[in-house]
Amino acid sequence: MAAGDITRDSGSPEIVGNRRVLTGTIEVDGTDRAFALTSTASTLVDCMLVCEGGEGTAQVRLNQNTSGTTTNGTVRVQGNHQAVATYRYRATII
Repeated sequence: MAAGDITRDSGSPEIVGNRRVLTGTIEVDGTDRAFALTSTASTLVDCMLVCEGGEGTAQVRLNQNTSGTTTNGTVRVQGNHQAVATYRYRATII
């Protein structure tokens, strides 16, 4: 996969109480990118990223595009590395 690619796990979203939980992968590098995880009618309340290779970290901003504008359902992500790394995400939506 290439930087900017995103997948969603089968069976996602999972319903937990009154929230939906999305899981999948995001391909991240050092470029500031926005990923639409769900529709703009939904608000993300958290998103956790874990680097599958263990070598990277990434900054995440909820409900924001790369211009800094509020965009529900979107995460803005930037890794601390130039090479592409696969991150698992777990995001909660209300």
